[in-house]
Amino acid sequence: MSVNQAGNTVSGRLFILSGPSGVGKDTILARAERLVPDLRRIVTVVTRPRRDSERPDVDYHFWSRDEFERGCQRGAFLESAEYVGNLYGTPRDGVVEAFRAKCDALLKIDVRGFRQVTREHAGAVSVFLLPPSIDVLERHLRTARPGDGREDIERRLAAARTELSAASEYTYRIVNEEGNPDFAAFRLARIISDERARSAPRLVTLRT
Repeated sequence: MSVNQAGNTVSGRLFILSGPSGVGKDTILARAERLVPDLRRIVTVVTRPRRDSERPDVDYHFWSRDEFERGCQRGAFLESAEYVGNLYGTPRDGVVEAFRAKCDALLKIDVRGFRQVTREHAGAVSVFLLPPSIDVLERHLRTARPGDGREDIERRLAAARTELSAASEYTYRIVNEEGNPDFAAFRLARIISDERARSAPRLVTLRT
């Protein structure tokens, strides 16, 4: 929960969740949100086409590449990165609004975004979601997106291996054991609760 608002700045707890494509981040996050009050997931801006199952401005904000690049020029993003040919960014205003509402903010971003945020905001608390094995991750990637070609799958696997090598940079790590997503969600919720209980809170301060 946000604990400080003064002048033209606002402060609060900022959580980051990362992990390779196919590890189950959306499932774990959705379950953890039901366990943790006053937690607001910041909706990411993307330039890729919307999938049939995705809800605009709920799952993602869908922008054109031109809109995204104009947003970068005016400082609209807390972080931004390109992943397999598409642009992704965290809207700064979303985090500011969460802090003003006295909520903790949670970002679901990749390793490059994590490094951007923590380089500027050392108080961010980061969690990396790991698969039980690379073989399990590969199976999930191949079954979750049956329409993807072999080249797309191989590109995602290569990106996953690079991301997995960065797990040690994160504050916490959670293994999403196959068939037991509730345990990983409980671990994420417990991390947030433990951080809220710290006598010396880790906070991020943003200009409004």
